[in-house]
Amino acid sequence: MYLTTSKATFLAVWLTLAGSRDIAMLCMDHSAMEPPLSSLKALQCTLTQTDKKPVCDLAGRYWEVVQRLKINQFYGAPTAIRLLLNYGEEWVRKYDRSSLKTLGSVGEPINHEAWQWFHNVVGEGRCTLVDTWWQTETGGICIAPRPSEEKAEIVPAMAMRPFFGIVPVLMDDNGKVIEGNDVSGALCIAQPWPGMARTIYGDHQRFVDAYFKAYPAGSAQGRVRYGKALCS
Repeated sequence: MYLTTSKATFLAVWLTLAGSRDIAMLCMDHSAMEPPLSSLKALQCTLTQTDKKPVCDLAGRYWEVVQRLKINQFYGAPTAIRLLLNYGEEWVRKYDRSSLKTLGSVGEPINHEAWQWFHNVVGEGRCTLVDTWWQTETGGICIAPRPSEEKAEIVPAMAMRPFFGIVPVLMDDNGKVIEGNDVSGALCIAQPWPGMARTIYGDHQRFVDAYFKAYPAGSAQGRVRYGKALCS
């Protein structure tokens, strides 16, 4: 089940569902439906669409859908989770959520209270909860706790691990790579990957200026190829 707040979120669907036959629910406007529909069909997944808000009609409407359609994966924004948290646990526990396998968070950093409620109440403490980091320009998930080695630790409210083909680095204001513990800087990706944006339609120079000049390819011995759009 996928609950989104942006058209762009469909770009993560094929990454999260690859190889599965799970039932998914994707909430977005109709104009954005064609790409995820074709991707889900190719992956032999079932898509359920809704056009209502999380608390429209009743505060348990999402969980009613999970129970009725036996949804396997629930992918939502922290904003929606915080909203539902305010309505209490009774709206969640009223419905059977035993079909759920994986919970996902996307759109913004998730706070610890929302993460714990999502994991312990919605997922009953048994569902894997993946906090995913990516942007429209990346074309899909870049950092997430899964996939990983079996039973690898998941730290609450952290995206944690780079996805396949993603090489993240931290850069300082001078364009040098920062390494070590307790350091901070701009989060960049050090090499191209298949899903990355390649231009801005009709204005390629604007694309170059916006996304590459902050950390030019020549900085850090040419390692960083994609900078400003991926700063965190």
